[in-house]
Amino acid sequence: MEKWTDAAVMERLSYVSDEVISAQLIRRTGETRIGQVCLVPQNENEFYEILQNEQVKYIVLGIPEDIGIRANFGRPGAESAWRYFLPALLNMQSNQLFSGRNIAIAGALNLNDLMSAASALSPHSEADLQKLRELTAEIDSIVAELVELIASHGKILIAIGGGHNNAYPIIKGFSSALSKPMAVMNFDMHADLRAMEGRHSGNGFSYAVEEQLIKYYHIFGLQTEFNNDHIFQTIKSNEAITYTSYDDLLSVKRSEWLNMMDRALENFSIEPCGLEVDLDAVTGYPASAYNPCGFSPEMMRSLIKKAASLLQIKYLHLSEAAPELAATPIEKMAAGKFLAQIVLEVIKSIEIKQS
Repeated sequence: MEKWTDAAVMERLSYVSDEVISAQLIRRTGETRIGQVCLVPQNENEFYEILQNEQVKYIVLGIPEDIGIRANFGRPGAESAWRYFLPALLNMQSNQLFSGRNIAIAGALNLNDLMSAASALSPHSEADLQKLRELTAEIDSIVAELVELIASHGKILIAIGGGHNNAYPIIKGFSSALSKPMAVMNFDMHADLRAMEGRHSGNGFSYAVEEQLIKYYHIFGLQTEFNNDHIFQTIKSNEAITYTSYDDLLSVKRSEWLNMMDRALENFSIEPCGLEVDLDAVTGYPASAYNPCGFSPEMMRSLIKKAASLLQIKYLHLSEAAPELAATPIEKMAAGKFLAQIVLEVIKSIEIKQS
Protein backbone atom coordinates (compact mmCIF):
# COMPACT_ATOMS: atom_id res chain seq x y z
CA MET A 1 0.00 0.00 0.00
CA GLU A 2 1.40 3.39 -1.04
CA LYS A 3 2.62 5.44 1.92
CA TRP A 4 4.82 8.41 1.20
CA THR A 5 3.76 10.97 3.82
CA ASP A 6 6.18 11.68 6.65
CA ALA A 7 5.47 9.29 9.51
CA ALA A 8 5.66 12.19 11.97
CA VAL A 9 2.78 13.90 10.16
CA MET A 10 0.66 10.75 10.13
CA GLU A 11 1.30 10.28 13.84
CA ARG A 12 -0.45 13.61 14.40
CA LEU A 13 -3.69 12.41 12.84
CA SER A 14 -6.04 11.56 15.70
CA TYR A 15 -8.78 9.23 14.48
CA VAL A 16 -12.36 9.40 15.74
CA SER A 17 -12.90 6.17 17.64
CA ASP A 18 -16.00 4.03 17.35
CA GLU A 19 -16.56 4.70 21.05
CA VAL A 20 -16.60 8.47 20.50
CA ILE A 21 -19.04 8.13 17.61
CA SER A 22 -21.30 5.86 19.63
CA ALA A 23 -21.31 8.30 22.54
CA GLN A 24 -22.14 11.29 20.33
CA LEU A 25 -24.79 9.70 18.12
CA ILE A 26 -28.41 10.36 18.99
CA ARG A 27 -30.31 7.27 17.85
CA ARG A 28 -33.99 7.18 17.01
CA THR A 29 -36.04 4.32 15.61
CA GLY A 30 -36.67 4.69 11.89
CA GLU A 31 -33.93 7.28 11.39
CA THR A 32 -30.40 7.00 10.04
CA ARG A 33 -27.72 9.53 10.89
CA ILE A 34 -24.68 10.44 8.80
CA GLY A 35 -22.51 9.13 11.62
CA GLN A 36 -23.99 5.67 11.01
CA VAL A 37 -23.18 5.53 7.28
CA CYS A 38 -20.06 7.63 6.66
CA LEU A 39 -16.63 6.00 6.77
CA VAL A 40 -14.43 6.66 9.79
CA PRO A 41 -10.92 5.15 9.73
CA GLN A 42 -9.63 3.80 13.02
CA ASN A 43 -5.96 3.59 12.08
CA GLU A 44 -3.43 4.55 9.43
CA ASN A 45 -4.05 1.50 7.24
CA GLU A 46 -7.78 2.21 7.12
CA PHE A 47 -7.05 5.87 6.32
CA TYR A 48 -4.96 4.88 3.29
CA GLU A 49 -7.66 2.43 2.21
CA ILE A 50 -10.19 5.25 2.28
CA LEU A 51 -7.93 7.46 0.17
CA GLN A 52 -7.87 4.70 -2.44
CA ASN A 53 -11.61 4.05 -2.22
CA GLU A 54 -13.23 5.57 -5.32
CA GLN A 55 -16.62 5.68 -3.58
CA VAL A 56 -15.30 8.26 -1.11
CA LYS A 57 -15.36 11.81 -2.49
CA TYR A 58 -15.07 13.96 0.63
CA ILE A 59 -12.52 13.85 3.43
CA VAL A 60 -13.36 15.77 6.61
CA LEU A 61 -10.34 16.95 8.61
CA GLY A 62 -10.19 18.94 11.83
CA ILE A 63 -7.38 21.42 12.52
CA PRO A 64 -8.06 22.36 16.16
CA GLU A 65 -5.69 25.22 16.91
CA ASP A 66 -5.71 28.96 17.48
CA ILE A 67 -1.97 29.63 17.45
CA GLY A 68 -2.09 31.60 14.20
CA ILE A 69 -4.87 33.71 15.68
CA ARG A 70 -2.85 34.42 18.82
CA ALA A 71 0.09 35.36 16.58
CA ASN A 72 -2.23 37.92 14.94
CA PHE A 73 -3.46 39.42 18.24
CA GLY A 74 -6.88 37.75 17.86
CA ARG A 75 -9.20 36.11 20.38
CA PRO A 76 -8.29 32.47 21.04
CA GLY A 77 -11.01 29.82 21.00
CA ALA A 78 -11.01 28.50 17.43
CA GLU A 79 -9.57 25.19 18.60
CA SER A 80 -13.11 24.43 19.87
CA ALA A 81 -14.72 24.42 16.40
CA TRP A 82 -13.97 20.75 15.71
CA ARG A 83 -15.34 19.71 19.10
CA TYR A 84 -18.73 21.29 18.40
CA PHE A 85 -18.81 20.56 14.68
CA LEU A 86 -18.26 16.80 14.90
CA PRO A 87 -21.39 15.77 16.86
CA ALA A 88 -23.47 18.13 14.72
CA LEU A 89 -22.29 16.46 11.52
CA LEU A 90 -22.61 12.94 12.91
CA ASN A 91 -26.25 13.56 13.83
CA MET A 92 -27.40 15.09 10.55
CA GLN A 93 -29.99 12.91 8.80
CA SER A 94 -28.99 10.43 6.12
CA ASN A 95 -31.98 10.26 3.79
CA GLN A 96 -33.07 9.94 0.16
CA LEU A 97 -32.04 13.53 -0.54
CA PHE A 98 -28.54 13.13 0.87
CA SER A 99 -27.05 9.95 2.28
CA GLY A 100 -23.54 10.95 3.34
CA ARG A 101 -22.16 7.57 2.31
CA ASN A 102 -19.42 9.18 0.21
CA ILE A 103 -18.02 11.10 3.19
CA ALA A 104 -15.08 9.96 5.30
CA ILE A 105 -14.16 11.61 8.59
CA ALA A 106 -10.37 11.40 8.76
CA GLY A 107 -10.19 12.81 12.27
CA ALA A 108 -8.29 15.81 13.58
CA LEU A 109 -4.66 16.80 13.77
CA ASN A 110 -3.25 16.45 17.26
CA LEU A 111 -1.53 19.77 17.85
CA ASN A 112 -1.74 19.63 21.65
CA ASP A 113 2.00 20.06 22.17
CA LEU A 114 2.08 23.19 20.03
CA MET A 115 -1.08 24.54 21.66
CA SER A 116 0.41 23.95 25.09
CA ALA A 117 3.54 25.86 24.12
CA ALA A 118 1.46 28.71 22.70
CA SER A 119 -0.71 29.02 25.81
CA ALA A 120 2.32 30.19 27.79
CA LEU A 121 3.18 32.94 25.28
CA SER A 122 1.95 36.53 25.05
CA PRO A 123 1.74 38.26 21.67
CA HIS A 124 2.54 41.51 23.47
CA SER A 125 6.07 40.25 24.13
CA GLU A 126 8.24 40.55 21.02
CA ALA A 127 10.08 37.32 21.79
CA ASP A 128 6.83 35.45 22.48
CA LEU A 129 5.24 36.87 19.33
CA GLN A 130 8.14 35.56 17.27
CA LYS A 131 7.74 32.13 18.87
CA LEU A 132 3.98 32.11 18.15
CA ARG A 133 4.72 32.80 14.51
CA GLU A 134 7.32 30.04 14.43
CA LEU A 135 4.74 27.64 15.86
CA THR A 136 2.30 28.73 13.16
CA ALA A 137 4.91 27.94 10.51
CA GLU A 138 5.34 24.51 12.08
CA ILE A 139 1.60 23.91 11.66
CA ASP A 140 1.96 25.03 8.03
CA SER A 141 4.34 22.19 7.24
CA ILE A 142 2.14 19.59 8.95
CA VAL A 143 -1.08 20.71 7.26
CA ALA A 144 0.47 21.17 3.81
CA GLU A 145 1.88 17.65 3.72
CA LEU A 146 -1.31 15.94 4.84
CA VAL A 147 -3.44 18.04 2.48
CA GLU A 148 -1.17 17.21 -0.45
CA LEU A 149 -1.68 13.51 0.30
CA ILE A 150 -5.46 13.92 0.34
CA ALA A 151 -5.47 16.08 -2.81
CA SER A 152 -3.20 13.68 -4.70
CA HIS A 153 -5.88 11.01 -4.35
CA GLY A 154 -8.50 13.24 -5.95
CA LYS A 155 -10.52 13.83 -2.79
CA ILE A 156 -12.39 17.00 -1.92
CA LEU A 157 -11.20 18.28 1.44
CA ILE A 158 -13.53 19.63 4.11
CA ALA A 159 -11.24 21.39 6.60
CA ILE A 160 -12.57 22.61 9.94
CA GLY A 161 -10.20 25.12 11.55
CA GLY A 162 -8.55 26.53 13.36
CA GLY A 163 -7.38 29.93 12.30
CA HIS A 164 -7.32 31.36 8.80
CA ASN A 165 -3.56 30.85 8.83
CA ASN A 166 -4.35 27.33 7.61
CA ALA A 167 -5.52 28.68 4.24
CA TYR A 168 -1.88 28.96 3.18
CA PRO A 169 -0.84 25.33 3.79
CA ILE A 170 -4.14 24.04 2.38
CA ILE A 171 -3.63 26.02 -0.83
CA LYS A 172 0.01 24.91 -0.90
CA GLY A 173 -0.96 21.26 -0.54
CA PHE A 174 -3.50 21.40 -3.36
CA SER A 175 -1.31 23.49 -5.66
CA SER A 176 1.51 21.00 -5.21
CA ALA A 177 -0.72 17.97 -5.81
CA LEU A 178 -2.35 19.51 -8.89
CA SER A 179 0.88 21.11 -10.18
CA LYS A 180 -0.92 24.39 -10.80
CA PRO A 181 -2.05 27.46 -8.87
CA MET A 182 -5.51 27.64 -7.32
CA ALA A 183 -8.42 30.03 -7.64
CA VAL A 184 -9.68 30.99 -4.20
CA MET A 185 -13.01 32.52 -3.19
CA ASN A 186 -12.99 33.92 0.34
CA PHE A 187 -16.10 35.03 2.23
CA ASP A 188 -14.44 37.30 4.76
CA MET A 189 -14.46 40.79 6.21
CA HIS A 190 -10.63 40.67 6.12
CA ALA A 191 -8.42 40.11 3.06
CA ASP A 192 -5.75 38.39 5.19
CA LEU A 193 -3.08 40.07 3.09
CA ARG A 194 -1.11 41.57 5.95
CA ALA A 195 2.66 41.98 5.73
CA MET A 196 4.83 38.88 5.55
CA GLU A 197 6.21 39.47 9.03
CA GLY A 198 6.18 35.87 10.17
CA ARG A 199 3.25 33.51 9.87
CA HIS A 200 -0.13 34.26 11.44
CA SER A 201 -3.83 34.18 10.63
CA GLY A 202 -3.78 37.57 8.91
CA ASN A 203 -1.26 36.87 6.16
CA GLY A 204 -1.93 33.41 4.78
CA PHE A 205 -2.92 34.75 1.38
CA SER A 206 0.11 37.06 1.29
CA TYR A 207 2.38 34.03 1.42
CA ALA A 208 0.26 32.08 -1.07
CA VAL A 209 0.29 34.97 -3.56
CA GLU A 210 4.02 35.54 -3.08
CA GLU A 211 4.74 31.86 -3.81
CA GLN A 212 2.46 31.97 -6.88
CA LEU A 213 0.13 29.33 -5.45
CA ILE A 214 -2.92 31.43 -6.37
CA LYS A 215 -4.09 32.35 -9.88
CA TYR A 216 -7.21 34.25 -8.82
CA TYR A 217 -8.21 35.48 -5.37
CA HIS A 218 -11.51 37.19 -4.62
CA ILE A 219 -12.71 38.43 -1.23
CA PHE A 220 -16.49 38.75 -1.02
CA GLY A 221 -17.84 40.97 1.75
CA LEU A 222 -14.57 42.76 2.51
CA GLN A 223 -15.14 45.44 5.14
CA THR A 224 -12.78 48.27 4.23
CA GLU A 225 -12.69 49.71 7.75
CA PHE A 226 -10.95 46.56 9.00
CA ASN A 227 -8.18 46.42 6.36
CA ASN A 228 -5.05 48.58 6.38
CA ASP A 229 -3.50 50.59 3.56
CA HIS A 230 -0.78 47.99 2.92
CA ILE A 231 -3.53 45.52 2.04
CA PHE A 232 -5.15 47.86 -0.47
CA GLN A 233 -1.75 48.61 -2.01
CA THR A 234 -1.21 44.86 -2.39
CA ILE A 235 -4.59 44.45 -4.06
CA LYS A 236 -3.96 47.40 -6.36
CA SER A 237 -0.59 46.06 -7.48
CA ASN A 238 -1.78 42.51 -8.20
CA GLU A 239 -4.39 41.97 -10.90
CA ALA A 240 -5.03 38.44 -9.63
CA ILE A 241 -6.63 39.87 -6.47
CA THR A 242 -10.11 41.39 -6.53
CA TYR A 243 -12.80 42.06 -3.98
CA THR A 244 -16.44 42.94 -3.48
CA SER A 245 -16.71 45.22 -0.49
CA TYR A 246 -19.51 45.17 2.03
CA ASP A 247 -20.03 48.83 1.12
CA ASP A 248 -20.71 47.74 -2.47
CA LEU A 249 -23.26 45.22 -1.23
CA LEU A 250 -25.02 47.78 0.95
CA SER A 251 -25.48 49.98 -2.12
CA VAL A 252 -27.77 47.48 -3.84
CA LYS A 253 -30.76 45.34 -2.95
CA ARG A 254 -29.96 42.04 -1.27
CA SER A 255 -31.58 40.23 -4.16
CA GLU A 256 -28.70 41.55 -6.28
CA TRP A 257 -25.93 40.08 -4.08
CA LEU A 258 -25.95 36.68 -5.78
CA ASN A 259 -25.69 38.36 -9.19
CA MET A 260 -22.73 40.41 -7.97
CA MET A 261 -21.03 37.21 -6.90
CA ASP A 262 -21.69 35.67 -10.32
CA ARG A 263 -19.88 38.57 -11.96
CA ALA A 264 -17.01 38.43 -9.49
CA LEU A 265 -16.37 34.77 -10.28
CA GLU A 266 -16.43 34.92 -14.08
CA ASN A 267 -12.76 33.90 -14.32
CA PHE A 268 -13.04 31.14 -11.73
CA SER A 269 -15.33 28.61 -13.37
CA ILE A 270 -12.71 26.50 -15.16
CA GLU A 271 -10.04 26.64 -12.45
CA PRO A 272 -9.56 24.29 -9.48
CA CYS A 273 -10.99 26.35 -6.67
CA GLY A 274 -10.79 26.60 -2.93
CA LEU A 275 -13.79 27.90 -1.01
CA GLU A 276 -12.81 29.81 2.12
CA VAL A 277 -15.36 30.83 4.74
CA ASP A 278 -14.18 32.95 7.65
CA LEU A 279 -16.95 32.77 10.23
CA ASP A 280 -16.24 36.30 11.41
CA ALA A 281 -18.08 37.38 8.25
CA VAL A 282 -21.34 36.29 9.92
CA THR A 283 -23.12 38.79 12.14
CA GLY A 284 -22.75 37.92 15.81
CA TYR A 285 -21.21 34.49 15.22
CA PRO A 286 -18.74 33.44 17.96
CA ALA A 287 -15.43 33.83 16.17
CA SER A 288 -11.91 35.13 16.71
CA ALA A 289 -13.14 38.57 15.66
CA TYR A 290 -16.69 39.65 16.53
CA ASN A 291 -18.63 41.19 13.65
CA PRO A 292 -21.61 43.38 14.65
CA CYS A 293 -22.71 43.85 11.04
CA GLY A 294 -21.92 41.22 8.42
CA PHE A 295 -23.79 38.52 6.56
CA SER A 296 -26.82 36.95 8.19
CA PRO A 297 -26.56 33.16 8.60
CA GLU A 298 -29.25 32.72 5.95
CA MET A 299 -27.49 34.97 3.44
CA MET A 300 -24.16 33.29 4.09
CA ARG A 301 -25.67 29.89 3.34
CA SER A 302 -27.24 31.24 0.14
CA LEU A 303 -23.96 32.75 -1.04
CA ILE A 304 -21.98 29.61 -0.24
CA LYS A 305 -24.54 27.41 -1.98
CA LYS A 306 -24.38 29.58 -5.08
CA ALA A 307 -20.57 29.65 -5.10
CA ALA A 308 -20.36 25.87 -4.73
CA SER A 309 -22.69 25.44 -7.69
CA LEU A 310 -20.54 27.69 -9.89
CA LEU A 311 -17.01 26.62 -9.01
CA GLN A 312 -14.81 23.56 -9.45
CA ILE A 313 -14.50 23.06 -5.71
CA LYS A 314 -11.44 21.17 -4.51
CA TYR A 315 -11.73 22.13 -0.87
CA LEU A 316 -13.90 23.92 1.68
CA HIS A 317 -12.15 25.57 4.60
CA LEU A 318 -14.18 26.87 7.56
CA SER A 319 -11.96 29.07 9.70
CA GLU A 320 -11.96 31.27 12.80
CA ALA A 321 -15.12 29.69 14.27
CA ALA A 322 -14.92 29.68 18.06
CA PRO A 323 -18.13 28.12 19.45
CA GLU A 324 -16.63 28.04 22.93
CA LEU A 325 -16.89 31.85 23.00
CA ALA A 326 -20.70 31.72 22.76
CA ALA A 327 -22.55 32.75 25.91
CA THR A 328 -24.67 29.66 26.56
CA PRO A 329 -24.46 25.90 25.91
CA ILE A 330 -27.30 26.01 23.39
CA GLU A 331 -25.57 28.81 21.46
CA LYS A 332 -22.33 26.81 21.42
CA MET A 333 -24.19 23.81 20.00
CA ALA A 334 -25.91 26.05 17.45
CA ALA A 335 -22.54 27.42 16.33
CA GLY A 336 -21.32 23.88 15.68
CA LYS A 337 -24.53 22.97 13.90
CA PHE A 338 -24.16 25.97 11.58
CA LEU A 339 -20.73 24.70 10.52
CA ALA A 340 -22.21 21.29 9.72
CA GLN A 341 -25.02 22.92 7.73
CA ILE A 342 -22.47 24.81 5.61
CA VAL A 343 -20.57 21.59 4.95
CA LEU A 344 -23.71 19.78 3.78
CA GLU A 345 -24.76 22.81 1.72
CA VAL A 346 -21.49 22.68 -0.20
CA ILE A 347 -21.49 18.90 -0.66
CA LYS A 348 -25.11 18.89 -1.86
CA SER A 349 -24.35 21.67 -4.37
CA ILE A 350 -21.35 19.76 -5.71
CA GLU A 351 -23.40 16.57 -5.99
CA ILE A 352 -26.20 18.33 -7.88
CA LYS A 353 -23.71 19.98 -10.22
CA GLN A 354 -22.02 16.66 -11.00
CA SER A 355 -25.23 14.63 -11.37
